[in-house]
Amino acid sequence: MSRLIEFRKKLGTFFGLRIEIPLLIFIRFIEKLFIKNIRYYLFRKMSPLWGGIVVPIKAAIHPSIEVTTSQEIIEIAKRSGVTGIVPCFCRTNIYHNPECKAPVKTCIVMGCGKYIKEITKTEIFSEIPVEEIENLLKKADDYGLVHQLIHFPGPDFFYVICNCCDCCCAALSTYKRFGNHLKVSGDDLFLIKPSNFIARVDLSRCNGCAACLARCKFYAIELKNNKSFIIEANCKGCGLCATGCPTGARKLFPREKS
Repeated sequence: MSRLIEFRKKLGTFFGLRIEIPLLIFIRFIEKLFIKNIRYYLFRKMSPLWGGIVVPIKAAIHPSIEVTTSQEIIEIAKRSGVTGIVPCFCRTNIYHNPECKAPVKTCIVMGCGKYIKEITKTEIFSEIPVEEIENLLKKADDYGLVHQLIHFPGPDFFYVICNCCDCCCAALSTYKRFGNHLKVSGDDLFLIKPSNFIARVDLSRCNGCAACLARCKFYAIELKNNKSFIIEANCKGCGLCATGCPTGARKLFPREKS
């Protein structure tokens, strides 16, 4: 079993270094010249192997909840052997939106693919100062960027931590582009896998300011009678609504296991 795990970690590393960017360039080329919506269908087919797993920042999670190492993005980054922080390729090249004001240098790269179930056993180690990683993730959260583990060849193996926006990210912009489908039915297994958490609202503290609505990337919030409500089928548990709530009415709670 350990040999298989090591092989899959190396496979993730190879995909991240050699295949991912050329693949995204090719899909974008086809999309521009031939089939406008091809990424939606291709990404859907690829989602069992490749995609993102949402992981929130601890500040978004209700303080009464005990959080494991593998459930919080800063702790995962600190224990993953980070070797570099590089510009986001989506935000600088493929799907770049000139109007996007989000920071660019937000991709946290590991030297080798990681097995999420080994994170709890790993001593804190990185070639990048821990403070720099923490500051980057907190800044990304301030800008409303979604924290994701990009995985291959399956959800348990990741090779980069992505912090991206819904106007440039290959995955998130697909959600935005095909929003009508998601608003109606939800799509929790499509490319971006949800975190272990889901947002809950304390209606007694919600003042209907709509700050959460502006930060949600997944069409998971609706306003009724000056109160915000969760569309559970769409909520990925990213926690951006919670960290941006001025009254503290929103927090993440453990998602019920089906």
